[in-house]
Amino acid sequence: MNPTHNHHKDQWYFQYQGEVIGPVSRQVLLKNIRTGIIKPDTLIKTETELTWTKAESLKEIFVEAHAENKPDNSANAAAKLLSNMHHRGFQTLSEEESADSFWSKVSFSGVKPFLPNWADVSSSVAEFLVEKLSILKYGFKLWVILPLLLLVVSGLCIKFFAIDWYHQKIAYETYSHIWEDLQRLRDLEIDEHQWDSFKVDTKSKIASINSSIEKAATIQDPYSMELLRAGRDYLPRMLDDARKAPSASEKKFAIHMQKAARYAHPQALKADSMNIVGILFVIFDTCLIGWGAFLLIRKIRS
Repeated sequence: MNPTHNHHKDQWYFQYQGEVIGPVSRQVLLKNIRTGIIKPDTLIKTETELTWTKAESLKEIFVEAHAENKPDNSANAAAKLLSNMHHRGFQTLSEEESADSFWSKVSFSGVKPFLPNWADVSSSVAEFLVEKLSILKYGFKLWVILPLLLLVVSGLCIKFFAIDWYHQKIAYETYSHIWEDLQRLRDLEIDEHQWDSFKVDTKSKIASINSSIEKAATIQDPYSMELLRAGRDYLPRMLDDARKAPSASEKKFAIHMQKAARYAHPQALKADSMNIVGILFVIFDTCLIGWGAFLLIRKIRS
């Protein structure tokens, strides 16, 4: 294998735990390198090559994989700025000095020449805030940070389990319906023009589905891998060679769909569980915010 050869359009295979995985695109290959599934001593090859080669011989692939994972300088600068703002804001709120000593340092002399009629009003408002809203000094962190944290956790639960599972379910149902339509049209012995029309419509329908499944598929999720093999590797071939009789690609498609069906039930239970957890987080978060608002209103009225 020539390490300097450009394989951007090739399909790749690699060995993982005694099994041959593939074909996968270069994008999926780079993703598996970044996550550590493919290591320097992992054997890989393209579909046009006969011999296996250690991944460490393709140094430019490892460089490209890790280069894609680096944030740009502008992102680092923005993150640093937000971190500094966050630190300064909460440092002020957590100071142990009294409210009186804090507001004694506030001077309206700078704005008084421009707003002479409102200086006393502003001073009164400041005194009111110090007296009535002192709860913010001690409760701001808990009241703001905890709800935000819960919202993030609930969003992750729903996104990575419920939403991904929903897309996988749609893919499985779509592949199944296409297979049923293919068998029905084959039994009807439709002419070549009708079959070509069916083939074009089907390939257009599964293009976006295959793309989303390929981006989300991982070795740790066998359900997504079986769907990927069935829908991307064998379903398009079936449209070309299974018009008159079941073909070899159709038989392999059936095998992967059967495996996907076996993996579907535990994946559905996991998705339902995490979806419920995410919803409970949102409900608890709403109650927490409402409780904080109630305490704040009661403090103002007291």
